[in-house]
Amino acid sequence: MMRRVCSKFNHFIFTLGLYAALFVVFIPSNALAAERYQILKIGDKDDYVLALQNRLYELGYFSGAATGYFGTKTQQAVIDYQTTHHLQVDGKAGPETLRSIMGSDFIISYEKRFYHDSNADCLQKGDKGAAVSAVQEKLKELGYYRYPGITGYYGPVTENAVRLFQSENGLKTDGIAGEDTIALLNSGDARYYCIGFGDKGDEVMSLQQRLFDLGYMDDNATGYFDAETADALKEFQALNGLVFDAKCGKDTNKKLYSDSALRWDHVDRIIDQTSSVNSEATVDSFIHNAEEQLGKPYLYAAEGPNAFDCSGFVYYALRASGVSVKRTSSEGFSQTESWTKISDIGALIPGDLLFFRSGSSSRINHTGVYIGNHRFIHASSNMSCVTVSELTDDYERSFCFARRIF
Repeated sequence: MMRRVCSKFNHFIFTLGLYAALFVVFIPSNALAAERYQILKIGDKDDYVLALQNRLYELGYFSGAATGYFGTKTQQAVIDYQTTHHLQVDGKAGPETLRSIMGSDFIISYEKRFYHDSNADCLQKGDKGAAVSAVQEKLKELGYYRYPGITGYYGPVTENAVRLFQSENGLKTDGIAGEDTIALLNSGDARYYCIGFGDKGDEVMSLQQRLFDLGYMDDNATGYFDAETADALKEFQALNGLVFDAKCGKDTNKKLYSDSALRWDHVDRIIDQTSSVNSEATVDSFIHNAEEQLGKPYLYAAEGPNAFDCSGFVYYALRASGVSVKRTSSEGFSQTESWTKISDIGALIPGDLLFFRSGSSSRINHTGVYIGNHRFIHASSNMSCVTVSELTDDYERSFCFARRIF
């Protein structure tokens, strides 16, 4: 009896399995989950991704050059497209999304197989190989990678170099050489590493030590690029035939660490730029350095590089532009007699320092940098950041005068 029950049960299981198999065979293929090879997602890199990026660019969802690498920019473009076209929003270009974007003729070959989803082209700490060597070479060319040899190993030195590169070029500072970082490294548009006023860290420590060894600095290295460091660097630049802008960029860096770097001969060559009329390029540099601080937080008594009060912001922008000034208050800057006083608001030109007296105060208590068209940049306590404001209404009423430095 038990044997017959087991036999019937086995027959039932066999029959159920047969029906299940037939169901899978005859169910429409588009109702099944997409195979991995039919999906483009983060970490993929090939001609299919390149075609997708080009099409998204044509449709206005993707900006920049197509790289063939599916990174965060491509993912966001796909999300934006999916949202607009009422598709499933997952940031992956699966069959339905691909048909909508690329058309029904776009087919991914079955031979395009993915055995893992790891991002082999997103280089990070612990990776090694030719791709890491290529990144190190590029970083070395741009002054970020200081290790003597190209190792092909992504260790702390490379990670720090990538962080510096990302910070200097306005990228997310995570030390990972992802899509955006690698694309900019290879673009020819990346900024060379430049140390300037307000910077701090090991690179500044090395700079100060070198200036000390050459006789331009008296004190020990602190790791903070202060006014004394700026003056010492300008002396070095002047004696060695360089543009003395107090910034350690490509040319200065190359000369400073070379065997031909001249020691200081104890002759002062720095021109006091607070009392001289400088070129238009210096005005442009001043405004550029001021604009680079937009969005940074307001903090009372702070003078950068990460936060500012109003006079600290002006001080930082002036020093970064090669103007020798002492740290003072808004009222202190307003009393600098060597700068031309401008009383007529209609006579202002870009680069003028504006001074304000708010409310019933009898003293100057705010300052900013005029950039033209009745607009100025300043560290605003009301807005809690460095921002651009219109020189109208309350600001126009509280305007006292301006000082022309350049």
